[in-house]
Amino acid sequence: EATRARERHWRNWNNGIRMRRRQTNNKEGRVLAVKCKKKLDVATELKGQKIPYDLLEASDPTVSNAPSPSDLLAKEARDYWAEFMIALVFTLPLALITMLFARVPALGAKGLTAVVGSSGIRVVDLVAFVLATPVQLWSGRRFYRGSWFAIRAGRATMDVLIALGTSTAYFFSAIVVISKGIQSQKGADVIEEGLAFETAALLITIVLFGKWLETLAKRRAARGLELLSELVPKTAVLVGSGPAFEQKSSEPVPVQLLSRGDLVRVNPGAAFPVDGDVVDGKTTVDESSLTGESWPVKKDVGDPVFAGTINGKNSVVVNCTATGTKGVLAKVRDLVQDAQASRAPIEAFADVVSAVFVPVVVCLSLLATFVWLGLAFGNKLPEEWTASDGKTMFAILFGLAVLVISCPCALGLATPMVVMVATSIGARRFGILFKDGGEALEASHTIRTVVFDKTGTLTNGKPVVTSWMMTAVSRRDSSPSGLKQQEEELLLAIRAAESCSDHPLAQAIVAFVDQSIRGLTGAPQKSASQHESVPGCGIQCMTHDGKRLKVGRLSWVVEGAKHEDGALSDGELRTVSEWEALGRTVVCAAIDSQPVVLFGIEDPPRHEAKDVIRYLRQHGIQCGMITGDGEETAKTVAPGVGIDQ
Repeated sequence: EATRARERHWRNWNNGIRMRRRQTNNKEGRVLAVKCKKKLDVATELKGQKIPYDLLEASDPTVSNAPSPSDLLAKEARDYWAEFMIALVFTLPLALITMLFARVPALGAKGLTAVVGSSGIRVVDLVAFVLATPVQLWSGRRFYRGSWFAIRAGRATMDVLIALGTSTAYFFSAIVVISKGIQSQKGADVIEEGLAFETAALLITIVLFGKWLETLAKRRAARGLELLSELVPKTAVLVGSGPAFEQKSSEPVPVQLLSRGDLVRVNPGAAFPVDGDVVDGKTTVDESSLTGESWPVKKDVGDPVFAGTINGKNSVVVNCTATGTKGVLAKVRDLVQDAQASRAPIEAFADVVSAVFVPVVVCLSLLATFVWLGLAFGNKLPEEWTASDGKTMFAILFGLAVLVISCPCALGLATPMVVMVATSIGARRFGILFKDGGEALEASHTIRTVVFDKTGTLTNGKPVVTSWMMTAVSRRDSSPSGLKQQEEELLLAIRAAESCSDHPLAQAIVAFVDQSIRGLTGAPQKSASQHESVPGCGIQCMTHDGKRLKVGRLSWVVEGAKHEDGALSDGELRTVSEWEALGRTVVCAAIDSQPVVLFGIEDPPRHEAKDVIRYLRQHGIQCGMITGDGEETAKTVAPGVGIDQ
């Protein structure tokens, strides 16, 4: 049945039918369900057999078994490394023999410069020929292949210059060695020309090493994009389809099998597998992976959620509205890919230059060779200049220098790689998206003003309790000896109330209490019941001894209290004003509407924020700050990091 379903899938492919299969466990066996756009439903029960997930949506690229871009680049990097190591094994002894051992008598120069029998070939020349051949013909074969395809396409690339330069050095040297052997056998005078085997081998080895480094940089950039996709979980808990849902199985379902209208349960702390709307439950969601905003966002029934974001402390059911490449996270990934593929204006200039650059370089190389050749054979040069290499090789080395040094690496290779790496690092590490990568990066040197968001950018994005105090009401009926115990009991009761909330301020109080009572192993844990969260105000609950505890905004927690019980003293009011002037958020805890504890909470600046602002201002860039917080808070944070706007 699985084989027939697969055949039916490909038979209907030309009709635009997309098929998928859903696998569920039950005592009877496995159920195969194939769905398509034309409402083709096939349900065949296969008892006692396990069918793998092999009939996924062919239109979804995430289902493909093809290797990812980073995998392909990793293989390419391994190939470059293998070729580099092979080249290095031959090039290193070649360079040592020809450039060191053959020139230093104490290292065996006499034996290396000796002639092999009656061939007229020196030992060092024969060894160099043998060592350079595998480097030129094996490790350098990719440059010949690249040159062939480039010339067929009517383009001249760096491979053309490398192939020309190394081939000239290698084959001229090979001809000289072979000619020496032929001429000595005929009894003719042996030509005396220098060799450049080590020049060709060293050039190929160094360029291969550079290609390996370039491929590694590209792989890291590609891997950065794949990390965006990995934010989405591979499986989801499917609870039904349509307006009604019922948890039937705890077995996870591959995300690729989900479609619009499916209902998915997302547990606390888990990432959302799809884009959708909340249909059951209330929670908060960490959307920092998409928006950069570190504060959780409240989600109620009907609110949208996005794949890759993190659920808070409550379980919710989500109606799927987009999966795979149609989700918001996939569109962000596509945006980065488009930015990487975009071309900087300077690259267009490089294309114009490259069209005539390589032919001109080749002509200049030939001109340099023939000019120096004419000067050498015309006896216009000092004899000591050409004594070591010979007149022909002396001239050829000038032509090789022109070919090698003129490789258009800066425009042809560096610029595209910089665009790729910069856009990837910006998206993965810093949350910066370049819509037009090359153009935006090139224009960035004209930036004169930078405006920073406050929360999570200039600040840590995680509020902490920086000050707290017990009120006079809480200390009124306590003896000095019992004050410490009452303090601990109040903090534990407040922790029990706030631990049920995932609001950032509540989590800051919980962390503060945990740190304050650290080491008090005998402190009893408090329990609370009847939790109720009041949006914009705080949370209230019943303590273990039947009292109503409120934690939140000061004016809210004291509602309904008598004037003399619910009022703070003048000193406490001054303290509250001082905390607010410092940009702190004041949270009050009240028992039966009587304020007992005050907390001052703030989001401290990042330790590196001030240095960054100073660096930008030293380079003539104005810095400003924008925030949705109150003006007093903004005026408090800005001067601390060096911003005056």
